[in-house]
Amino acid sequence: MKGARCRVLENGELINKEAPYADGSGAVPVKFRPSTRVLELEWVPAELPLGPGYPYRKRYYLDLGEGSEAGAHRRLHNLGFSVHRSLDENIQDFQQTYLQTPTGNVDDVAVELASFHDDGTLPPLPRSSETNAKSQLIGDKGPPMMIGQGTGAGGTGGPAAIGKGSGAGVTGGVKPQGSATAVLMTKLRIRVRSRAGRIIEDAKVNLDIGATPVEKTTGKDGFVTFSLTKDQVDSLKGSRGEVVIRAKKLHHGPEPRGATKVIPGEIKVKVLLEPPGFADVQPEISLLDPSAPGLVTDKQGTFLDLVLRDACMNRAKVASEVTRRLTVDQVQKELMFHHVSSTITLAPASELQFTHDSSTGEFGACTDSCQIVSPTADQRISLKTGTIGRVTFFHLQNGFGVSPPKKGDLLPGQRFLREKWEWRVESLQTLDQRHVVGLVRLCERLHTLHQIVAIYTQGVNGNTTGGDCHDHGLALDFGGCSKELPAPGAKTQKGDKTTPIRMGVDFIVFLHWGRVPMWDPRTVAANPAQSPALPPWKRFPETTPDPGEINYRNDQAGTRTKLHYRLDPAPYQDPVPATADPALALDLATIAPHFRAAREVFQAIYDFAVNEYSDSNDLLGPLPAGKTDVPTLVDDQQGHFILHPDYAKPNAAGDKFGRQAHVNHHHFQLGPTKYKMADGTPKPRTT
Repeated sequence: MKGARCRVLENGELINKEAPYADGSGAVPVKFRPSTRVLELEWVPAELPLGPGYPYRKRYYLDLGEGSEAGAHRRLHNLGFSVHRSLDENIQDFQQTYLQTPTGNVDDVAVELASFHDDGTLPPLPRSSETNAKSQLIGDKGPPMMIGQGTGAGGTGGPAAIGKGSGAGVTGGVKPQGSATAVLMTKLRIRVRSRAGRIIEDAKVNLDIGATPVEKTTGKDGFVTFSLTKDQVDSLKGSRGEVVIRAKKLHHGPEPRGATKVIPGEIKVKVLLEPPGFADVQPEISLLDPSAPGLVTDKQGTFLDLVLRDACMNRAKVASEVTRRLTVDQVQKELMFHHVSSTITLAPASELQFTHDSSTGEFGACTDSCQIVSPTADQRISLKTGTIGRVTFFHLQNGFGVSPPKKGDLLPGQRFLREKWEWRVESLQTLDQRHVVGLVRLCERLHTLHQIVAIYTQGVNGNTTGGDCHDHGLALDFGGCSKELPAPGAKTQKGDKTTPIRMGVDFIVFLHWGRVPMWDPRTVAANPAQSPALPPWKRFPETTPDPGEINYRNDQAGTRTKLHYRLDPAPYQDPVPATADPALALDLATIAPHFRAAREVFQAIYDFAVNEYSDSNDLLGPLPAGKTDVPTLVDDQQGHFILHPDYAKPNAAGDKFGRQAHVNHHHFQLGPTKYKMADGTPKPRTT
């Protein structure tokens, strides 16, 4: 009804004062609140005189309900097929109107209803059903009406059930397309996202078809949907329809393959169609590369997945300063670098987002006006997986399968061949951004220098309940590592995996450091350089590897009791005795090399911790003038924030800040232990 006078009421309030007449397609633009579920419509032909009321009235559902039957009922109602009481009869009316077999089955009309209603593609009535259909439509208090959905000062309206617009000047409904014989539609769903999986809203998606390309804007779910008539598909090239799809957004570009820099511009992909959607075979689409276009199937069917990257990510850069001395800007740029280079993949909600200066053009370079808006420097982040580079994190359980020495053991360390340990898959969540940078550096160093591919931790993630460095995601309890991914092992009742220790592969702090006997400090003090001319060093008994009462801080000079790294020199390196069992001989021959490797790995982790994390100074960021960092040694008589089985201080009564509490892990942190002050406010951490 072209030019009809219209009234659109939202909770009794007139909301189309600025657009009181329908346009040439019978559409009216309106803005409505997100919470609105129903609109009331009134209209009259423009040529009729104004009377006390408009003769045609109809309720229009914005909320399409739950489930397929409710959705079909309300879509049919909005389209004018609501004369009958039963849903199946209204479906039959719809099918007869569009020359289909009248089955009354919801599934038989799902595609057409979604296309005609949600995408605004209601085609003209076929001539053979025109008279019957018109009588039905008008019989329900007047002919149907299309409503334009928009966003602006009045908010975003309802589900994507009707034509979309944006801004203050919201555009009206989509004009009907197709012909009387073209009611079977080809429906194309397209999503635009980042590589991490964050949906990209307000991206422009263009479909090259016919003389005039069709363009839509992605919504809050990152999707657009195009519906093509049979005539449109038939007009495309080849036996299967070939169509070009483009997507773009301000200062974004296609996700580059094998490169850290993105070139702003549109992504373009050629796809093949086989009604009612995308063809199964797509020669130009990779299904293996997460940065490339691909086809994905969900509950609603198959859709085309397109990936764009923000060009502000080109600011990514690795700094030379140690982790605790990075500025906030350096932390975020290095985090950005590791994300775009795929060393890590940030979770969608943690991926960096920016504001953009449009003055440089749609595909221009980002300026200093383009700033990070999320996450801010104080917001914690999560990774999409538990893997950093080539190292995967696992949670180490304390259910160690400890084996005592047995009669008949040929070597002091032979018991390690019988021991087991428990683990489960770990996530990396709620972490301070600086800590993520530190973990990346740790993983890269351990993999490069020691071929480590797995790290086991008793604590790495933050939480929202406490106020110390662990709670905030600023600390790591390093429980062990492996040169190979853990074997599947046997499941415990809790679902954890129990795995036998592999000599030369698995290095567990508790088993291969904490349970190795400490050097008797008196023998070390008597012979600090371990001279052959003086009495040799001796270890404590294996039954009591650390008597626990010695506080090495009380003797800073080490004149009476001298602390020494218990894995230096490596234990259990006596000549391997002969045995008639070839398998046992091979196992025995692995013990000494295993502990030499354990000594090097654990020393490397300590060296990393005192250099990159907090040791004697809890200040983060650049040091003030005149200040210096002096890292401590692993067997320092004082000890600072880096705790481990050889820490100088034993546990005091009632506390857990000594070496006995760290016999099974190596703790290091960024910043002060108490992240929050007494009043609950964050403790200053950066200059």
